Amino acid sequence: MMENMIYNKNLFFAQYWGQKYIYTNEWGRYSDGVGGYHQQTHMKTAKLVLKDLSKITDEDLLAVGKLSETVETMAIHGEKRIAYFKNNIYFLIYKTPVSDFLRSQGYLLPYNGLSVEQIKEYGWA
Repeated sequence: MMENMIYNKNLFFAQYWGQKYIYTNEWGRYSDGVGGYHQQTHMKTAKLVLKDLSKITDEDLLAVGKLSETVETMAIHGEKRIAYFKNNIYFLIYKTPVSDFLRSQGYLLPYNGLSVEQIKEYGWA
């Protein structure tokens, strides 16, 4: 399992380039985007602001469907299609195009052996 170190936190943050994070310093609480000029000075208190995958929107589910299309899913339409991808989202996140898309939309995903719960415990998100 990954240790809770600044180096590992930087690697995790890199997966969410451009996403919002919050940090605190002696003047208060602020936000910035991952990859910003001063990010390294904030890493000790930085925390990504991400969405829970269980709250994925229908629009994002349909985009996931396009990225993970199979012969079986091509025949599913409408509400059944959305339900199918909602029920299988935790299996689909391990496909690189799907995980890249979900991260770009700001969803918190497991990372390098860390569960979502562990990432939250570390204070990274």
